[in-house]
Amino acid sequence: MPTDTILIIRCPHCMVGIDFRPLIAYKDGRFVCRDCAHTVRPGVPEYRCTCRKCMSAIWRISSGLSAAGHREPSTTKLYDRRGYNPEKSASCFATY
Repeated sequence: MPTDTILIIRCPHCMVGIDFRPLIAYKDGRFVCRDCAHTVRPGVPEYRCTCRKCMSAIWRISSGLSAAGHREPSTTKLYDRRGYNPEKSASCFATY
């Protein structure tokens, strides 16, 4: 007995509750996030997304920065161990 399967591809950047946001499928084979415009093309391994978040990650990697924005990974580990939160310590940080 054949069963139909549904392909759900999710955005690695956007959350809906506790899950990542599902991408919207287009007829040309693209899957696009409605919030950040992250794009995936299954079956095209050489495709690279050009959304703002992916381009920022590519820039950080190419400039030698770690994922948290520190040049030295040991610095990031030190902040994580101390429970450092830049949003709480910043005097000019605004919450809208």
